[in-house]
Amino acid sequence: MNRSLIKTFGLAAVALVGAGSLGTAAAQDQTKSIRAPEYAKQRPAASGGAVSASLSVTASKPVRVRIRKRKAAARVKPVPPKQIETARLGFTVWRVEKAASGTQAKGLSERDASTADGQRLGRVADEGVAVGDSVRIGVESLTHSGYLYVIDREKYADGTYGPPTLVYPTRRYRNGDNSVRPGDIIFLPGPGREIVVTSDAGRKQIAEELTVIVSPTRLIEAADLEKEQIKLSPNQLLTWMQNWAASEVQIDQLDAAGSSLTRREEAAGSDEAKGLAERSLSPDDPLPQTMVEMKVKRGNPVITTFTLPIKKN
Repeated sequence: MNRSLIKTFGLAAVALVGAGSLGTAAAQDQTKSIRAPEYAKQRPAASGGAVSASLSVTASKPVRVRIRKRKAAARVKPVPPKQIETARLGFTVWRVEKAASGTQAKGLSERDASTADGQRLGRVADEGVAVGDSVRIGVESLTHSGYLYVIDREKYADGTYGPPTLVYPTRRYRNGDNSVRPGDIIFLPGPGREIVVTSDAGRKQIAEELTVIVSPTRLIEAADLEKEQIKLSPNQLLTWMQNWAASEVQIDQLDAAGSSLTRREEAAGSDEAKGLAERSLSPDDPLPQTMVEMKVKRGNPVITTFTLPIKKN
């Protein structure tokens, strides 16, 4: 892709991002209980009598979480406290079914959904997914409005990465409209599609890395998007990470694995949800499976990387 199609910002006083993981244990982990409304208070209040379908964890009960503090990978220049604000991004994976064998593609490949509407999908367990799994991924900005971008890379055992691919937005969904607000849940892929976890048979892949960005301005113009996923420049992704990434605290729910997609989550992520009340989850709806909390410079894009481990079959 021509790099001139992608807007860039000036350098900011931030460090390289630390990758959040659904499966890798970290030193100095802490376990505590939190309450969902405190972490989702910037979602709009439920209106029109909307009632959340209950998971095993609800807003009225404490949520057990594991908290992993992460240090920035490089020195961060001081930022005046008045210019710092809290940002949170959320990430949830639901397993749909085993994909048909024999696919030759690699990475996260889309296909038409083979499951019936309304099937109850289970949240993926902590150890990740296997090659051949079919999944849906939910992404949510819990604090900031802006434009959402999701970039996928394969991570290999030798520490190298595959080329970055823009998996969201595309013109296939909402005609490239990638604007989001707190409470909007964006499903990858969109309605009627699902993602198949595939791998390059010639290399040992250990994870998929999804870099999530919520930017106050467009990074890629809608006219430059295509119906299918597009490749990005590795240097462009690195520049974004160097410019905007910050120290992180990762918050993983401990009791969410195996719980189902609720009707409210499914409705909020559908193409038919147009208004704020229809598209958005409320503070009483389930929290994302994994949240990353950052202290960012006010006005900067929010960026983090979620690592989805690939386990051995």
